Amino acid sequence: MNSVDARKHPRQRKLLGAKSQFNGNCSVFDCVVRNISEGGAQLKIESIVGLPRNFKLYIPNLDETHQCEVTWNSMNAVGVRFTNQRFTSPHGHLRLVQ
Repeated sequence: MNSVDARKHPRQRKLLGAKSQFNGNCSVFDCVVRNISEGGAQLKIESIVGLPRNFKLYIPNLDETHQCEVTWNSMNAVGVRFTNQRFTSPHGHLRLVQ
């Protein structure tokens, strides 16, 4: 069984600008969401150096921020799993969604 078949949620191809936020939102890396599902995403990032295992992913076009955990990485891409915390971001303010 390949990794696509093992996914719990089907992914949709996207090209969305995003930001990975960590260190109390003091550190931000720009990235691109290449595909996304209810449970996770694949991100293209210039370099994974310095990117922690857990971070928030802000996707302005969807007006969402997800708490993420890195599940795999390569030189300029990472796969992330969305944890149970999801935030909406109206007007740049984070709000926890239950």
